[in-house]
Amino acid sequence: MSSSDTDETPTISFLISNKKKRLLVIDGYIYQQNKSTAKLGVSNDCISNIAKKDKFKLPLENRPGQGRKKLTTFKEDRYLLNLMKKDRQKSSRQLATDWNSSHGKSISARTVRRRLFNAGYKSYTVKPKPYRKPSHCSARLKFAKQCSDWNFSDWKTV
Repeated sequence: MSSSDTDETPTISFLISNKKKRLLVIDGYIYQQNKSTAKLGVSNDCISNIAKKDKFKLPLENRPGQGRKKLTTFKEDRYLLNLMKKDRQKSSRQLATDWNSSHGKSISARTVRRRLFNAGYKSYTVKPKPYRKPSHCSARLKFAKQCSDWNFSDWKTV
């Protein structure tokens, strides 16, 4: 192959197959199928499928509409984002429950996480904080009131 062809994927001209070996002609070079799979980084099935498409003169691109369809629409994804923004402390499971109660379809918490991640949001785990009893809070408030009129030199001796 020339250096200009290395950037592009090789085109498959035709496939000659018999019971013992398959020869693949790619851009004028003949490869055995098992060698070409290693060189191209594709499976044997991939080359066989491409050969079938070439044999019947079908296009190599996937047909439009292939793959699983999204469960939610763009508007429903925006609604989910608004639910999250109303209360950012809610978990994905709670958001899924809220969304399911307002829509006819049901989505999982995993779907909620995927939609939020695709919108640019990450999940975070809240850092655990030490428990403060009411006596701790009142002691802190008492100390803050005592120290409210301190200046910079007083704080150096703390």
